[in-house]
Amino acid sequence: MKINKNLFLENTIPQISEKIISNEITNTDIFNVVSNNYKLHEPSTRAWTFFDTEEIQLSKKNGILNNIPFGVKDIFNTEKMPTEMGSPIWKNYMPNNNARAVDSLILKGAVPVGKTVTAEFAVHYLNKTLNPHDKNRTPGTSSSGSAAAVAVGMVPFALGSQTAGSIIRPSSFCGIWGMKPSFGLIPRTGILKTTDSLDTIGFLTSHGGNLKILLDALR
Repeated sequence: MKINKNLFLENTIPQISEKIISNEITNTDIFNVVSNNYKLHEPSTRAWTFFDTEEIQLSKKNGILNNIPFGVKDIFNTEKMPTEMGSPIWKNYMPNNNARAVDSLILKGAVPVGKTVTAEFAVHYLNKTLNPHDKNRTPGTSSSGSAAAVAVGMVPFALGSQTAGSIIRPSSFCGIWGMKPSFGLIPRTGILKTTDSLDTIGFLTSHGGNLKILLDALR
């Protein structure tokens, strides 16, 4: 069966979950969409600093996030993927643990497929990511890789962070939904700290219908 490459853009996470339950699609189909869209869009978006669907371990948990793929901004620690903070100084660094926000999603069955590009240490020059709608315009600030990956349907959501405008700006510029929760609502454990009084953890997603589900999973 041919799977719609716009699966994540045209369906909310609950709708995707319903398609799995009804056997309209399989968990393998979902990750084929991720992989195929990566091959199709990554050359023109440059959204990822690390990507891997070859070693995916399908989850056997129950719940609405079971086997839902997501991207992780490259300032969040990830046990099985490099965490480079957007900087050559941290090239190939393996922290050997997950940020608490990443673990919260994995415990509910969601599956990280890669690390999204961030500005160096989330504050300096914009990195390599391009705006998926207009290459001559900025994709936003430090969560730009997460925004671009979601905007073209590579994943239905990706983790981000905001100290000044790094969730709301790239989500707006790339035409998707950004959730910047109240300060402190989502734990910062295992995530690069920039400013203790301002750093806020959030996420970017393709549908407004995903916001409450993801917030509930993370807080």
